[in-house]
Amino acid sequence: MMAQEKSAIVKVLPKEIDDVLINPGIGFTTFQRFNGDDLNAGSGWTEGLPIVYQDFDGDLTNKNYPQTTIAYFRVKLAISGT
Repeated sequence: MMAQEKSAIVKVLPKEIDDVLINPGIGFTTFQRFNGDDLNAGSGWTEGLPIVYQDFDGDLTNKNYPQTTIAYFRVKLAISGT
């Protein structure tokens, strides 16, 4: 039998922040848009309508919402029969 090597204990202390943690795959996502896109006026939805992509102005910040790592789109496929 071989002797087992002792494992080194590594202590990690993350830097404390006072902000929203952007965590890939967990948390917030956009819906029918990308980071930085304007929201629909009022309470309207774009689901079921053709998606109109907004021109990118170079700013990825979301006004009054945290940054996201996922953009979620629902796309309706039109399948024609024979």
